[in-house]
Amino acid sequence: MGEVNPNDTKPTVQLPEIDRLFPFYFIVDEGMSIIKKGPSLEKILSFSNESTNLFHSSFFIIKPKSNTNTNFEYLKSIVSGFVLIGIHGLNNTILKGQLEHRVQENHIVFFGSLWAEEHEKLLELGLTYSDFPAYDAVFDIQQMKSVLKNEQEDLEKLKQELTIINQSSDLFLNLHSSGLIRKSSPSSKEMLGYESSEMIGLQFQDFFLGSEEIDIKKEIAEIISRGKSKNFTTYILSKQHQKIGISISLSPVINNTKNITQIICVIRNITERLKNLEEIKNLASFPNENPNPIFRLDNHGKILFHNNNAIPISKVIYGGSIFNINTFWTHILLINPEEKRKTVDLIANDRNYSFNIIKREESDEYNVYGSDITDRIETEQRAQDNFNKLNNFLESTNDVYYLVYQKNKSKNFFTSRWPLFLGFNPKAGDIWEEKRDCILDEYKKVYDDAMHEFHLNGSMTIRYKVKNKVSGQIRWILEEGKIKFDSTLNDEVISGRLTDITASETYKNQVRESEERFQLITESMPVMIWVSGQDNKVTYTNQASRDFFGFDLKEIPDQSVFAEVVHPDHRKTAVDEWMMHLLARQKCEMQYLVKNNHGEYRWIYEIAVPRFTHEHEFLGYIGTAFDITSERKMFYTLEEEKRKYEMISNKSADIIFLINKDGMIEYVSPSIKRILGYTEKETVGKSFFSLQADDSNISIRDFSENHLGTQRALSFQMQDNQKEVKWVEAVYSNISEDELGGDKLLIHVRDINEQYMAHTMVIENEAKYRNLFSNMNLGIMEVDNDERILYVNPSFERISGYSQDELLGNKADTIFLNELSEKEIYLQEQRNRQYGKEGLYEIQIKKKHGELATWIISGAPTFDLKGKVRGSIGIHWDVTEIRNLETKILFESVQKEKELMEARLQAEEEQRDVIGRDLHDGVGQMLAYISVYFNILKEKETISVDDIEKAQTTIKKTIDEVRRLSRNLAPPAIKDLGFRETLIELIGSYSIIPKPSFKLKIYKGKDPEKFLYEHKIMMFRVLQELSSNTFKYANANKVDITIEQNKKGMQMLYKDDGIGFEMATVKKGIGLKSILSRVEFYGGDVKIKTNPGEGIEVFINLPFEPIL
Repeated sequence: MGEVNPNDTKPTVQLPEIDRLFPFYFIVDEGMSIIKKGPSLEKILSFSNESTNLFHSSFFIIKPKSNTNTNFEYLKSIVSGFVLIGIHGLNNTILKGQLEHRVQENHIVFFGSLWAEEHEKLLELGLTYSDFPAYDAVFDIQQMKSVLKNEQEDLEKLKQELTIINQSSDLFLNLHSSGLIRKSSPSSKEMLGYESSEMIGLQFQDFFLGSEEIDIKKEIAEIISRGKSKNFTTYILSKQHQKIGISISLSPVINNTKNITQIICVIRNITERLKNLEEIKNLASFPNENPNPIFRLDNHGKILFHNNNAIPISKVIYGGSIFNINTFWTHILLINPEEKRKTVDLIANDRNYSFNIIKREESDEYNVYGSDITDRIETEQRAQDNFNKLNNFLESTNDVYYLVYQKNKSKNFFTSRWPLFLGFNPKAGDIWEEKRDCILDEYKKVYDDAMHEFHLNGSMTIRYKVKNKVSGQIRWILEEGKIKFDSTLNDEVISGRLTDITASETYKNQVRESEERFQLITESMPVMIWVSGQDNKVTYTNQASRDFFGFDLKEIPDQSVFAEVVHPDHRKTAVDEWMMHLLARQKCEMQYLVKNNHGEYRWIYEIAVPRFTHEHEFLGYIGTAFDITSERKMFYTLEEEKRKYEMISNKSADIIFLINKDGMIEYVSPSIKRILGYTEKETVGKSFFSLQADDSNISIRDFSENHLGTQRALSFQMQDNQKEVKWVEAVYSNISEDELGGDKLLIHVRDINEQYMAHTMVIENEAKYRNLFSNMNLGIMEVDNDERILYVNPSFERISGYSQDELLGNKADTIFLNELSEKEIYLQEQRNRQYGKEGLYEIQIKKKHGELATWIISGAPTFDLKGKVRGSIGIHWDVTEIRNLETKILFESVQKEKELMEARLQAEEEQRDVIGRDLHDGVGQMLAYISVYFNILKEKETISVDDIEKAQTTIKKTIDEVRRLSRNLAPPAIKDLGFRETLIELIGSYSIIPKPSFKLKIYKGKDPEKFLYEHKIMMFRVLQELSSNTFKYANANKVDITIEQNKKGMQMLYKDDGIGFEMATVKKGIGLKSILSRVEFYGGDVKIKTNPGEGIEVFINLPFEPIL
């Protein structure tokens, strides 16, 4: 496959895999002709009218800049460096990569890709993601934009939900399928006495009373299986063991893939309502329907009355003794008879009861009210168990909890992770001084000030850094504490929690790095972009903003200064609306007039979106602003609208509606007939909203939230007169009374059905390719200038064997490289990154458990805001299996070639033995006979004609034998005669032999030109070997040979009717093994059928191979 056709005038360049790995490559010869292009580059150049096969007419060098002519020598001088190449006829279409010089062919090869950061650019050039290699950065850019948009939408939705939850008096819980509480809203403190942080990890089942218990696991399982909510009413216990009546709503949360991801539980306190209902029920059903036992006794303890629930109580256990119920009450009344009220706890029917005995004022009788307290006792036991579980829970968290008493030091409590955080025993010595010693010096003043405030107001939240006294480990700590009074111990107690927030602070640092990357992107954008902090001060503006205002918004001390550039008519509205959204941490959209750097008032449209951390901490806003003065002039020059309104409505591609405040159509343009099929007469006087499709649900309210003179748009579905649904966009604006004699809405409806369908298809395709990219088997690693690892993706973890935690912060060359030669290759590549060069190289690395692997790495530098190289990022392809397979294939190929060579040598040796015997026994004997015969003739006086004819016959036989031997020694001139004619001559040479008779059936016409010369020699030798074996050993009468060709290759069928043989008895050498080895070496296959007495049948199939 790697050969060059000698008939070609130009050598063929062989670059395996280049179309797949570098689809934008091209090759230039020394005459500056483009001799080969990648498939994706071919697609781009089809859009250029100036493109030819000459370098100068298709391309021009952008970087590096040069004053010299771009010739072949210049291209050779800039190889291996980073280049930018423009394309004639295609504005802003740039290739990035590097040039390489292929010395053997004296060609210049460009390896690189298209510089395209916008999806629209790909569409403009007719490209899709499949036109790029899997490692190309175009995927990252597109995915990053999509991810940022999704994250923004998720943050907005989460903020709204969080506001509702935090302000509600109802309790919101996030439950695991096992009933464990994963999250809790702040109202848990007011309803149950638990802080929201205390609720996390508790088993929701444990809050229920014994008599009211509900199987939460069972209820959740049913919700998950049915996918529907459940509601019920019951009682639960608070932290202070108070019984609280509640209503519960359990609802599943279903994601986009219709899977239930969590269970949300909403709890409302209805204790008072249940208590009132219970009292009403007791009054209504007392006494017989009362669920508790009730007795009335005379003054001697005789039972005068009892309700139905008292009947089962016939015997009781009291004080360890068993009593009959009648004698029991007599016994009780005799104990302190002067008491008017008594309480007795007893056991009856394996249940615990408490009875209140009350003497009636109007008589000597007693009312006895009983209650079953079995559940209460069990609940108290369960409460004690919960207390124990709480202790276990505190120990199982990653936080440190503590209680420190002012006087009762023995009651101090600390969870076991305290020494892990700070490195000392908190129960030995002064805890506060010991803890302060662990705090880093730069945070001690902040800590002291916070502790001072803590003792004044009784609450604190503070962040600081500590150093463990034993391990020396540095941690970020968040400490929260409160001062309370323990009435049981009559002592002041400080309760607190220490949380390791090192990861969170690290995340904030990552956010700052992300903002640096953000600035690199926004500086070149034409829209105005700004970022503010928590204090409402601007922290960043891009160049477009600075150019517009003539100053940097960061430099103004507060928003009041910015208000001075807002038009006086808009100033108060703009400031009030901004402050309203700022306080609510909500997205804000406004249009107003501001003064630019030339002193002109311009309309701007501004969008500001709040920013939050993963812990929902407010960071500030990010905003964009657009100069829309031209658009407003176009739509809001009222005099121009009045003068041209009729002409626009008649000729517009849109449908123009004028509707009143009730939504009734007062005017519609004639274009409605073309777009929706209705006439003006059919439409005027009807409701505008009667034209919408069944699935749409818009009303006049959707159009009423618009300020006078402003313009907004809605997208929804309308239905034409054939009941077909179309997506439309309605751009609408309010018109005042002065303009058309009453408040009206002017609506421009545009058919966007095709755009909407195309947009939907793009979204679906993006999702498909994002999924393809996220599952590709390529590892990504980012390092800084010191080779310390900053980031790895999951595929890199998989191919290296290391987890992300094991890699981040460590040096890549130390972990993966142990050979000096490999380190030198790697470090040389990294030095190239320092100069801004990209590179592609192959290297052997060491994986986590010591196994060696081979990677192909494509590396590129990363830059900071100032354009300096800050590190590099690489795409890693594990080709270990491919290289191992190549080695194995090479070894097997060498072995097979060795076996074939041995067979050939053995065949040649045996051939020489056969030819030697033929020369000795055949030609030698004939020549000896001729010599003797001519000596006899010399002795004769006269030589007859018969003597001459005998000599001629003997000489002719000798010549024929020599010819036969010559064919065995060397193949005939296949190149001169052709393959077909050579085979015919070979078989024809056996015609002088009486037995066997040979019959050859061969294809007609020319030889198959696609058949290699060495294949023709091999087929000739095989046929020669078969016919020779038949002649010598088979004792056959006839031989049939058929040779055919088709599109797949050449086939030969050889049959004789000789004695046949057993395949197992075949000897090695020039026989069938040699035939098998020859054919298989060239990719063919051989089928042999033979048995003793049945002759032999050999079928050979040899596929065509193209001549290169």
